[in-house]
Amino acid sequence: MRIMFFVFILMSYGISAQEFSVSTQNLWHYPIDYNRRVESLKDNLRTDLADIASFQEAFVTGLNGEISLLHEFLDYTGYVHRFLKTSEKFHFYEGLAIAGRYPIVSNEVKQYVLPHDSKKRPRRMLLAPFRIAGETIYVFNLHLSPFPKNIHLREDQLKYVVSIIVPYLQARKPVVVMGDFNQDYHSDFFAPLFDLKMKMSLSPNQCT
Repeated sequence: MRIMFFVFILMSYGISAQEFSVSTQNLWHYPIDYNRRVESLKDNLRTDLADIASFQEAFVTGLNGEISLLHEFLDYTGYVHRFLKTSEKFHFYEGLAIAGRYPIVSNEVKQYVLPHDSKKRPRRMLLAPFRIAGETIYVFNLHLSPFPKNIHLREDQLKYVVSIIVPYLQARKPVVVMGDFNQDYHSDFFAPLFDLKMKMSLSPNQCT
């Protein structure tokens, strides 16, 4: 069974796409058919490993935390990473993660609580800046509210995201925004980001 999520990557102008590659993926927090999913992940990494990767619903479960696609990724790549736990129950927890082959600027790592966050449905955003070729790239990873009926929640969340990244853009700092927006590609929803001169890094209709 293939699960499709609306995940996107946006970059501020001034970032050269040839300098580094990025990817984002919702790992789907149900550990169903786990072994097959591990092999599929590794097959993809052998041919299409990005320099910086972000993950939503990055889950860890099992008595010793041995079931985790995020840990499989990290073990395979040796990437440095930052993780923001968003929920936990018994031997299971999940969150947002950003990983990369470049050094992370630890004193600038931040986490944010998005509007309409709740204990049942936490909504967060993680910032992990990377140092690349002498420049700091500010990488944001987010997961907005799901379901078509909750468009008003996602709009509020996006407004908040814009308010956070605007100071970085005004200071001419390179910004990458990645995540699961739970929003159709063909939508005016992303206009507030495009109005900031950010550009979509995915090819038309590309969605994973």
